[in-house]
Amino acid sequence: MAKRGRKDAARHINNLTTVIVAIAFAVVGAVLLLISALSGGPAIWLPSLLSQLGGLLLATGLITLVWDLAGKRAFADEVLSKVQLRADLVESGLERLSHNYLTDVEWDALFKRSRSIDIVVAYGSTWRNSNRARLTALAKRGGSIRVFLPDPDDPQTMSVLAARFKMSPDSLQAKIHDSIDDFRSYSSIGNVEVYVRAGDAVFSCYQFDHSSVLTLYSHSQQRLGSVPSFLVGDGFLRDFIASDVEAIKNQSTKI
Repeated sequence: MAKRGRKDAARHINNLTTVIVAIAFAVVGAVLLLISALSGGPAIWLPSLLSQLGGLLLATGLITLVWDLAGKRAFADEVLSKVQLRADLVESGLERLSHNYLTDVEWDALFKRSRSIDIVVAYGSTWRNSNRARLTALAKRGGSIRVFLPDPDDPQTMSVLAARFKMSPDSLQAKIHDSIDDFRSYSSIGNVEVYVRAGDAVFSCYQFDHSSVLTLYSHSQQRLGSVPSFLVGDGFLRDFIASDVEAIKNQSTKI
């Protein structure tokens, strides 16, 4: 607190000094303009010189005064707001924001540099088919795959999610069973665990060793071609995802 007080006092002194100097420039400039107006005699260049010098000093003083009292503060506020935004982004760990998680995310690189992946999806048929070769390669090299799905045998869960995805509970249940069978088929070549959980789902995520991908669900009850997706590295967003995946695991049943 004392250090901050010293900084504030120094800033106040600096601002006051700038204002005094600016006023001095303006006063001297005005005096020179007055002298030039009253000057006469054979040295006709003197009034002109005094007039130009006075105008320069007066303009310099006024511009400095306006900049110090208004412009500098507005500029500083803008810089600080951008710096704060940048600091927030760094702390969040956000590396990329996209609207198409299937094509914009560098899935190949994420799989190749990871030994494990946690997958939280409603059923994820499109994502599974798009990354089948990568999932197979990860399983073959001894990687760990954990999958968390909604419980297809919980009527309330099926009712809530089916309404969100605008499909019948039976159709959603069938898609989840297909997903369970598909993911469990990888267990013949690698370490795969499949879990089911009763309860609502508010996002999908894919947690790799060093990065995570978070995709949002829409409440429009319409199938959208694009949804916001976040690629995050170390930071509070990844910490949140890891914490939520662990909570989902504790609420789930392994099948």
